[in-house]
Amino acid sequence: MLFKDIKIGDNVYVYDRIAITLTTEKVINASAPKLDKGNVAAGMVVDVSLSNNLTYTFKDSSEVGYTANLIISPDKSAVLREVEAQKAGNEAQLARVETLRAELPKLESVIDQLSPERLERKQNEERLNRMEESIGALKDMVELVLKQKNGSK
Repeated sequence: MLFKDIKIGDNVYVYDRIAITLTTEKVINASAPKLDKGNVAAGMVVDVSLSNNLTYTFKDSSEVGYTANLIISPDKSAVLREVEAQKAGNEAQLARVETLRAELPKLESVIDQLSPERLERKQNEERLNRMEESIGALKDMVELVLKQKNGSK
């Protein structure tokens, strides 16, 4: 179903791509197709007011409307295609996780080559961390020796 075919009382499916939620809203008002005054080149549009007290403007010859993170359509199968496409995109990104993880050390190396200051700062931090660990171990050894010495008196 296209937006130009919407009638009062029809259901419209609202899918939120961020929250991953689907709601069904009733059409409480739908304008006749009209020329989009804000963008004449866009062609004819339809204003659709929904039971959630919001009004949206869609191309009259479209079956899916996009606004911010929402996908809105009077056609359940159109929303289904959009959700399946999002799922496929997520799966494709997840399949790349190991590849991306393996690239990180290589990227760090190239960054170090391009930024000697960063490499020096990183090396200094590593040296400081090793010194802190050594001082901590030395402190533990001194405390142990003092405990043993005080315990033998």
